[in-house]
Amino acid sequence: MPHRPIYRIDHIPATGSYATIVVAEDSNAKLVALKVLRRDLVDNPDHIDRLYDEAVMLAQLRHPNILRVDEVLHISGRPVIVMEWVRGVSLDRVLRGEQGKVPLREAVEIARQTALALQAAFEAPGKDGKPMCIVHRDVKPSNILLSVDGQVKLADFGVAKGEFTGRQSDSLYLVHGSLSFTAPERLEGAPDEPAVDVYALGLSLFELATGRQMILSRRRARHDAALADFLARLCPDLEGEDGDCIRGIVGAMCSHDPALRPSPAQAAARLEAWLLQTGGPAHLDAWAWEEVAPLLRDAMIPAVEHPAYSDVSFLQDMTLKQVTQEAQRVELRTTEELDKWIEEQTEQDQWWRQLAELLAATRTRDDWSVLPFLAILSKAQRPWWNPWAKLANPAEVAASLELLRHRATPDIRDRASRLVEHPTAIIAQAAKRVMARAARPDRTQP
Repeated sequence: MPHRPIYRIDHIPATGSYATIVVAEDSNAKLVALKVLRRDLVDNPDHIDRLYDEAVMLAQLRHPNILRVDEVLHISGRPVIVMEWVRGVSLDRVLRGEQGKVPLREAVEIARQTALALQAAFEAPGKDGKPMCIVHRDVKPSNILLSVDGQVKLADFGVAKGEFTGRQSDSLYLVHGSLSFTAPERLEGAPDEPAVDVYALGLSLFELATGRQMILSRRRARHDAALADFLARLCPDLEGEDGDCIRGIVGAMCSHDPALRPSPAQAAARLEAWLLQTGGPAHLDAWAWEEVAPLLRDAMIPAVEHPAYSDVSFLQDMTLKQVTQEAQRVELRTTEELDKWIEEQTEQDQWWRQLAELLAATRTRDDWSVLPFLAILSKAQRPWWNPWAKLANPAEVAASLELLRHRATPDIRDRASRLVEHPTAIIAQAAKRVMARAARPDRTQP
């Protein structure tokens, strides 16, 4: 009897710049969401690091308003994040619906729950017991999910900044996210703090309630003038103290000065207080059932009709037995087993094409032998005394540097420093990445 595929693809709700979201039925007949790195990016260490960092962060976060991650698999050389499936749609899909916006009270409740998620992410303790200080950096309607029964989930922490054990990506301190939701201070090089997420949430709340995007200048005078004009269009039929209050809350969240913005917890409290003073809690569940359920039905087109299907169809080709065998190859228990497996891999022709699998096996351990890769680095340049020495393949050298980047011992840093000016671009870039990681201030130096 043939083994049952571990996943049967149901539909593909979203595609992004570096990953595709797939809803699939697992071997227990349960629907899950899978975040699959695009095939053309599997050899890009930056994107692999970002995917693993997102998984590590979300696996340590347990909050009702944050999308839950269950595990990370490595299938056919590609990392796959297994997440809970939210039976609903993203809010940008709601904005593209027939109504084109969300009723004010329901929009406020969505923003309130999202603010609670942001606060929880920033304060959540990591494995070392210290706050992970996670800043999402890409809050916008398309990254907020709403289920048919009114559950709000903040998703896509792919460009988030955080301080946590096991972090891999060196790009977490760069400016990421959608420009139209980016706080002014981020473009000026200021450190990312929770205030940048509050700013983006304020813009999102305005867009949900009005169906229009608030576009603000980065220059303070123009920013404040435009903000005042936009706020005048927010619930113009709501007069008196109630209208002034909600406009004041959104205005504070979108303040040009981050010091004047409320914290996520303060924003949530103010939004809740407004709801209570204007009639009590919003009935988000009832509204979502009426509005979100039809949108979900429309979005569930057959997976084979989606343009990204060919990129993720490999998921259906893998049986549970095959995935278990792959996991066993990656999660080797002893140092001797791991070293032997690495040796076998590097003896294969063009072994560097399996870089993603090697990274998955080595990135969280520091007990494997670096000697095979140091030997390759020694062949990156011809010694002055032997101009006829055979050089290693540049791709092989670059792959070795990527693997060694997560160890970065003094010897490795010394060897990498000699290659930062290498005439071959991929070698020089990989060497610079080793040096950049070694210089990162949160890294514990050996």
